Order: sequence, then structure tokens, then C-alpha cells
Amino acid sequence: MDRRSSRPKTEHRRREFLGVATIPLLGGVAGCMQPLLEESEADQNDGGPSDDGSDDDSDGANGDDESGDDLEDVSGFEVVWEEAFLEGAESLDDHVRFDRSPMQVFEDLLYAVTREGALVGVDPDALQIETVLEGAVEPTTGSLDGFLFEDDRIYVQSTHSVEDNGVVCQLSSEGELRWTHEMHEDMTTIGAVATDGDQVFVGSHTTGDVDGGSRFEVLNSNGQEVFTEMWPEEESVNAFTDFFVHDGIVYMGELNNQLAYDIDAGEIVDPEEEFGMSIGQDHTVVNGTVYTVDGGLRGYDLDSGEELISADVGGSEPPVVVDEHILVAGETGMYAYNRETGEELWHHRLTGDPEHPPAVIDGVAYLLDNADVLSALHIETGEVLYDDQFVDSSTDEEFSTSHLEPYDTQLVFVDADGLKSVEPQFP
Repeated sequence: MDRRSSRPKTEHRRREFLGVATIPLLGGVAGCMQPLLEESEADQNDGGPSDDGSDDDSDGANGDDESGDDLEDVSGFEVVWEEAFLEGAESLDDHVRFDRSPMQVFEDLLYAVTREGALVGVDPDALQIETVLEGAVEPTTGSLDGFLFEDDRIYVQSTHSVEDNGVVCQLSSEGELRWTHEMHEDMTTIGAVATDGDQVFVGSHTTGDVDGGSRFEVLNSNGQEVFTEMWPEEESVNAFTDFFVHDGIVYMGELNNQLAYDIDAGEIVDPEEEFGMSIGQDHTVVNGTVYTVDGGLRGYDLDSGEELISADVGGSEPPVVVDEHILVAGETGMYAYNRETGEELWHHRLTGDPEHPPAVIDGVAYLLDNADVLSALHIETGEVLYDDQFVDSSTDEEFSTSHLEPYDTQLVFVDADGLKSVEPQFP
């Protein structure tokens, strides 16, 4: 069965501020970036793999898929390219390491960040580094934590050491710094950023006995603060993870509370009381429907507030929507549900806990847990295609990473040797 013949549509939200860009500052202001390399033309479970395609801890149809073709197990993973192979790699001489996340694909480029605070755009097809936006953040003083692309703008979020506060910046698509907004207090971590195209919404948390607490800020198109809401430490609003905007409402992913911001009214509201929706911390929005896994899988129509599906399952990562399937990953395993009915289709037990949502390539979900065991399952049937340590098939050396980013037929990640890409191998 040729999995490259059709590509299912995959959608999920990443908690690492993906979609909004984090930028180191220009002119020595920590937190925003400037172009370093201009664009140039390209020159170019504990056990082993299952013998019979089944797993004692995995439910669902196993064996043949609906087309009648035999499914093949993944026999291993072959390195396609490494950081050193990339044309323009010399531009990274001052950047000793990539961070393992955040990472995302935007307009055919793969974006990753370095521990020195640079946002790097790579063309994996041409094996070329297209652009490097380099900032003033040193590896010992802070990190570039997230980035978001919005039309011709890039938003970047950066967290610094205890001597500094967090920063949000806006860049042009060419990397020109437009504005910088610094958080009010030292020891402030930015947890979430979103935009409606006109305003920017920022959630942060400050650690401290006196000034500790959480803050929600609204910035105008020039980066100036126009609204602020504060929660002191004792109110337990302390874990902003992801924001999204729909129809004039900013929904806030937060661990302990239901929070939203009405843009027109300029006030904080409770989405459960106002709209009948319990959004939770980990969620994904697809075509006007939000899927959340906090306290169980639920799907809501964002326009009407109607609950469309409900299922009992615990998840620690945002759900992934693939065609008519919803994938949920948590400490108890990976689950697949019918997107229309909420019916559980299959589940697979994991050796450890996942740290990121599954990556999807050609109808197969790849999920890496913190025990370095990689599980590959056919989404349609639940068949286990691989369930073993994540290793280089040519050397048997184990990869050490936590975040897998799908690009075409490849899995891109960062391990001890740097940025690299592998392709699943089939017999």
C-alpha cells in the first residue's frame, strides 16, 4: 500500500506559541530579531516492532485496511538530511544548538529556533537555509519561546532570566523590527499570544512574593497596551498555554479557570456561563469547531455553543484532527475517535508520557513518549506499524528528542547532533 498516494488533512494547535512568532530585539534590545542571512536561490512497549501488526494493548481493526491491501510495518527510520548538509549552514556558526521546540512549517519552509535566540527558516526540499532572524538573547539569559505568522507580520515571544522581563515583538515578513512590548515585571514568563489581525493578546505569569500573579494584556497595532487584567497569585490563574480568537472573542487556554475576553465590550467573561462551552487548557480549532481534552474529549460549535461530541478520555496534549478522526494523546495512551459521533475507534497503550501531539504522515500517526519509544499507528485501522526505540536504521543509534514535526514524508526533529530529518522505511 503506497501511503504517499493520498495525504489526509491534518490540523492541530501547538502549544509552543506556534503561529505567532517570537523575536529577539534589534539594536541590543533583548527579545526581537533581525535578518542575518538573506534569501538566496536554491542549488540545490516496551517491546519491539509487532510481528503480526497487532498489539495486546491496542484495540481496533488490525491486519488489512479497508482497501484490502496488506499494511506494512515500519522497518526503521533513515536519515534524509542533517544540519551540516544544508547550504548556508555556515550562517549558524554562532548558534551551537537548535532548541527541540518550538518548530513549525509555514509556506513550505520549516522554522526552528536556536538556543541563542534565532528563528531559522529551512527549505528541506532544496536542502538550504533560506533565512536566519538573529536576536540578542544569549543561551544563559533567556530563550525564544514561540512565534506566530499573521499575513505580512511575525510575532515573537521571548522569556529571559530573572534580571529581565518577557518580551513580545512584531516583525515584518522580511524581519524588520516594527515594535517591542516588554512585560511590566521581572521574572515574567509569557505563556500565550494570539492576534485578530489588529490587536495582539498576551497572557503571562510573574513569579514573586509581592508582585506575583498573572496578567492578560491587549496591545494595539503599534504594540501599545490598551487593556490589562491582573490576577494575584492566590487566585490560581497561573498556566496560560494557548489562545485563539473567534468571532470577536479571545478564548484563553488556562489550567484552572474558564476565561475569555470580549473584544468589543473590552471585558473578561466566563465562556461556560456566557456561551455554554468549557474550553479548557488543551484545544484545537477546525472549521468553527473547538475540540478540547481537559476533563474529557468535547467538541463545541463556536457559533452556537452546541456540544457536538463528548467522550471520557484524559489527554495532556492538544487533539489532532485528521479527516474524520480525532487523535488524543495522554499518559494512558493514544486514542482515536470518530469526529462526528465521538465514538472511540481504537487505543494504544504507551510506555511513557507524550510531550507533544502525534505527528501525522500519509495516514500514519507517529507519537514519541518520554521513554524514547516511538509508536506508529495506522489512523484508519489502529494497526500498530512500529512500537520500539526511535533509532537510525542504518547505524542502530538511538535518536534522543521529544518533538517530531512532519514535513511531507519526513519527520524533522532536533537531537544531540542538531537539526535532522528522517523518513520512515517500509519493507
